[in-house]
Amino acid sequence: YLADEIARRGIVVCTTIQALVGKINYYNENGCATSSEQKEYDILRTYEDTVLRAIELTRSYIKYTIGSDAGWRISPFGAIVTGMKMMCDTGMGNIEAIHAVTGRPSDFMEISDTVGYLKPGAQADFLILDEDPEENILAFAGKKRVFLKGKEVSIRVY
Repeated sequence: YLADEIARRGIVVCTTIQALVGKINYYNENGCATSSEQKEYDILRTYEDTVLRAIELTRSYIKYTIGSDAGWRISPFGAIVTGMKMMCDTGMGNIEAIHAVTGRPSDFMEISDTVGYLKPGAQADFLILDEDPEENILAFAGKKRVFLKGKEVSIRVY
């Protein structure tokens, strides 16, 4: 089985499932103008359910990160929060979801000495949120203060 081989090799799987949701939401809001769009919509809905079920079944032994295709077409900047929520809906805990967008990707890319963690010698990229994301993963979608390399920066919402 593919999932067993992925786990055996220690491959980290990066989900961008929020891109599916973006396209599904587009069709929900604007409708399907053609039969081919309706067919795509139906396939995306089935695929979304299948992907989420597969993640739910394999999450205990496969390492997942949560990535983003943000900034193009139907996947806006900030869409990663949707991906985090979807992963939490499969049973991933909020702390694990946070690690899946911070420490785990930096570990996988072997750059965790400078990014992905708050520790001496690291860049000190972090957020200050109005809510506790351990209690509410959607806190990342709310108001925040952003710090890059230890200095607060202004952000634009797209």
